[in-house]
Amino acid sequence: MANLISDLQVPTAAFVDGVCASAAYYMASGADYIVCTNSALIGSIGVIAPWVDESMMYSLIGLKFDPITNEGADLKSTGHSPSLTPTQREYLQGQVNDLAREFKEFVAAHRPASLSQEVWRAGAYHGSRAVALGLADRIGTLDDAHQILQLSIQMNDEMNTPQVDNKQMSMEQKELETQTSVGSQTQAAPDVQAALTQLSADIKSMTSSAAPLAALEAKVEALTAELAKVKEYSEAVNQRYVALEASRGTPVGVKVDHKEGLDKNSAARQRVNETIAAIKASRDIST
Repeated sequence: MANLISDLQVPTAAFVDGVCASAAYYMASGADYIVCTNSALIGSIGVIAPWVDESMMYSLIGLKFDPITNEGADLKSTGHSPSLTPTQREYLQGQVNDLAREFKEFVAAHRPASLSQEVWRAGAYHGSRAVALGLADRIGTLDDAHQILQLSIQMNDEMNTPQVDNKQMSMEQKELETQTSVGSQTQAAPDVQAALTQLSADIKSMTSSAAPLAALEAKVEALTAELAKVKEYSEAVNQRYVALEASRGTPVGVKVDHKEGLDKNSAARQRVNETIAAIKASRDIST
C-alpha cells in the first residue's frame, strides 16, 4: 500500500488527527506532505514480534510441548512452543530486522533529508514534536492539508504545461520556457543563439547605411522582449516553489536545477544587451 501511494503520478497529502504509527505511518510517509494536529501521535518506525515465554506455566500444569514435524524442518514449530530455542530466536530476529530495514529505507527515501536520527528509535511523538523531528511537515487542519494539496496540484500542472498568460508564443519562447522549467539545458534556446550569432556576423559586415542598423536593432529588441517574458515566467514559478516548500517547513525552497536554469537565461540576456551596445557603438562610429 505504501508503494502504491508513493507511485501515484499526482500530488498527495496525508492528514492525521489521531494515531498514525507503525504500519499506518509506513503508508502515510509515501505521501508528498503530512499535516497533523497537535494531539496526533505519529511515528513508531520499527518492527516488533511480541513473545511471552510460557514454559514455566506449562511446567506447573504438567504440559509438555512435543510437536511432530518433517525431517529438517527445525523452524516449523517456531511460535507454537511455550519457549524459543536459540536457533528459533535467531530466525525470528532476522525476520524482524529485514522488515525494519525495509520500513526505515522507505521512510528515509520519502521524507525530507532533515529527518532526525531520533525517529529510528521507533518512538511515537505528538504534533509539534513530530514536526520538529521531520515525521510530519506542519501542524494544521484538514482544510490546511487540502489547501497544500491544491497548491501542489497547481504547481504540478504549471510545470507540466508551461505557458505565459495563455498567449500564443513563438517557437523560440516555447523552447526557452521548457529549458527554464526543467533546468536541464546547458545553454540558451538554440534559435536565440542562432539569432545572436547571425547578429554578430551582420555587425561585422555593416555599412554606414542607417536602414540595416535599424533593422538589426529591431531584431535584437524583439529577442530581448522574448527573453524578458521567459524571465518573468521563470521568476513566478520560482516564487511558487518557495511558497510550496515553505509550507512544508523545508529551509531551502527553490530547486537548484531550476535556479541554474534562470542563471543561464540571464547569461543569454547579457549577450543580447552586449549586441545592442555593439550596434549602437557602430552607428555612432559610422555617423
